[in-house]
Amino acid sequence: MRTNVVVVTGVVVVLAALTGCSGGDKKPSAAGSTAAATSLQAKGAITSLKGAACKADAQGRWSLSGKVTNPAKNAQTYKVTASVVRNKGYAVVGSKVVTVKVPAGQTRSIAAANFATKVDKNLRCVIMATSASA
Repeated sequence: MRTNVVVVTGVVVVLAALTGCSGGDKKPSAAGSTAAATSLQAKGAITSLKGAACKADAQGRWSLSGKVTNPAKNAQTYKVTASVVRNKGYAVVGSKVVTVKVPAGQTRSIAAANFATKVDKNLRCVIMATSASA
């Protein structure tokens, strides 16, 4: 089971990341999402996530954990979304949005325990984040 961190800057970027496209004229390699993951440059709210992890336990219970650090000079409201999706077809089998207000220059923990339950080696978790002035 893998965790991918995806930058949310628009629907096109999200769709490209989920389908394993790296953009440009390059064709996807046999490695698929591995090639895409190494070619994406994180920008925006996703860069405020530190140690974000989305994992399943042996019973297939998916959980999100991590921290959000606000580098801005004013308070920000972060929305962190964790979605468990199938590797093939990308159907969402569970998701959770965690909303946290973070004062300027501070860090807050994020967590979502057992937001999806599915035992399947063909699943991955995609983490997305947005922010706005609080």
